[in-house]
Amino acid sequence: SQNSSTDSNGNPVTIRGDKSLFVAREYRHGKHRRDFETNHPRLYQLIETLSKTFQNQVEDFNDKDNQGIQYHLDLSMTSVQIAVYPGDGKSGYVRHCDRGQDYCRQETTTQIMKNTTPERLLTAVYYLTDQDWNADLDGGALRVFHKTMRKKNNQDGDMDNGNVSSHGDGSYTDILPYRDRLVVFRSDRVEHEVMPSLRRSRTAITIWFYGTVSSSIDTISKTNSTLSSASLPPPLPIVSPPVQTSRQQTLPKIFVSIASYRDSETSPTLDSLFATARYPDRV
Repeated sequence: SQNSSTDSNGNPVTIRGDKSLFVAREYRHGKHRRDFETNHPRLYQLIETLSKTFQNQVEDFNDKDNQGIQYHLDLSMTSVQIAVYPGDGKSGYVRHCDRGQDYCRQETTTQIMKNTTPERLLTAVYYLTDQDWNADLDGGALRVFHKTMRKKNNQDGDMDNGNVSSHGDGSYTDILPYRDRLVVFRSDRVEHEVMPSLRRSRTAITIWFYGTVSSSIDTISKTNSTLSSASLPPPLPIVSPPVQTSRQQTLPKIFVSIASYRDSETSPTLDSLFATARYPDRV
């Protein structure tokens, strides 16, 4: 599917221009797991290998002294997406964070945001491009943006070494989508962009691993403290509808259909929808 938006200059752009398919959890688990393993052995092996590897890494991390921080993966919540970007020189995916921009741009001394319900924690991208993929002729890089840790002044005007801002200054590293390459990064910490493929399609499998983060030390940014309960949306306020002008009444409404309304990501999806919409009052 494709979604239209505008860039910082007001020019129309495509948020993402790929064709994608999610492999349903119901097909990969439970009574259908054996069918999935038989019909798609390589995909099954990829998911199982990464699941075991990440689980072992998390357990090793939790066994060490990490200032009270603990990670817990929920492997039953893993999401799997297969996406194909056409080689038209314009279809990509604009700069974003897999768990929402507020997570990537939080300000906290340990760069950790706790969450009590499983949310996207690790993103793994595995490339299935042609063997002779060329960086200059084919493009399609994964552009990973760097974080710039800027010290902020305290109330006395002095530099406070414990408070930093990490929104980034636009610098980045391009990772080429060579065949059999695996890229892994934090879903809640890394802003990235998919650059357009120039002459042929670019295929990748993306696997999101869900989990929780707990800590005995409260390091959550006070400006983003409510995000830890993002999976449970606040109740809608009961207010009188605003008075619309004659022009507003003539503008068409924007209909958004969400098929998986019971999915755990429905709430953050809606939050992102209204936060990034150019005309949220028309949705």
